[in-house]
Amino acid sequence: MAIDTFRGEYFCFSNFSPSTIIRPTVEHVYQANRTFDPQWQKQIMAAGKASEAKQLAKLCKEAGKERPDWHKVNISVMFCLVLPKFMFDSGYRNILLGTDDQDIIEGNWWHDNFWGDCRCQRCVNIPGQNNLGKVLMSIRVFLKGFSTYTF
Repeated sequence: MAIDTFRGEYFCFSNFSPSTIIRPTVEHVYQANRTFDPQWQKQIMAAGKASEAKQLAKLCKEAGKERPDWHKVNISVMFCLVLPKFMFDSGYRNILLGTDDQDIIEGNWWHDNFWGDCRCQRCVNIPGQNNLGKVLMSIRVFLKGFSTYTF
């Protein structure tokens, strides 16, 4: 059985979930890393909601301010942001480790087949890459080695 939605108990797997470690959310920091421009970074980080940070990053890209290597580093940036969220928050870590070896799939309906797997009619025949799910499962494997320690 796979975990294929980041709602309820598994909302912490979403980059939109609040974090005591990566503030205000992973989404804010991830989107701010799309640019080297300090003005855009500040504006993105100040967004009231994660969805607003994402929209601002799109505007930043349209303005020609996206970092040129973004598509080479974006998965590594995501990993580096998601790791501390689960490593240093014991509640989130326990939820992730509690998934054992289940597949974690960022199922969505907003056509994101890069980070997840969109389930809408338009995307039904497009296999999702599920890169966020892969990041979470990689972190789970990494954290299993530390599960006997308290941080």
